Amino acid sequence: MKIFDGSNEKVVRLVTETGLQEMTAEKAYEIADDSGLDLIHVSDNDGVPIVKIDDFKKLLFDQKKKAKENTKKQRSTQSKTKEIRLESVIAEHDMGVKAKYIDRILSDGDRVLVTIRFKGRAIKNIETGKDKIARLLEFIESDYSVIKPCTVDDNKVTITIGPKK
Repeated sequence: MKIFDGSNEKVVRLVTETGLQEMTAEKAYEIADDSGLDLIHVSDNDGVPIVKIDDFKKLLFDQKKKAKENTKKQRSTQSKTKEIRLESVIAEHDMGVKAKYIDRILSDGDRVLVTIRFKGRAIKNIETGKDKIARLLEFIESDYSVIKPCTVDDNKVTITIGPKK
């Protein structure tokens, strides 16, 4: 949208409460000047410009405000992925504590990436990582769904879970 500069145009269609009214560009300018507002070019239809009378700065402000609100809504609906790291040697109690933390993250609606890292000699027993993740999932009390199944990388085992919908 832009302010209408109808120097070439003779006839315009003005948007009013009652609908579209076809009139000369000069008369539309007069109506806009009398009301103290701007004549805004909305679109072209069959070569005849469609205009409306409104405050242009307020219109731009409202558009920016709506765009800002839409981006806020988009950010709030997107779930974040949070990572929980475990070592290859972890006690049962520590696993329970991590499970409670995972429950809290899932209840907030975010996804959780669980990573078990293996160092040194423990890398030989990397397949036990799947068992440890299965044991950790038993501790989790809230409903969850597996987004990305258990994978074994170089020195770590990962799984991504999210809240059940």
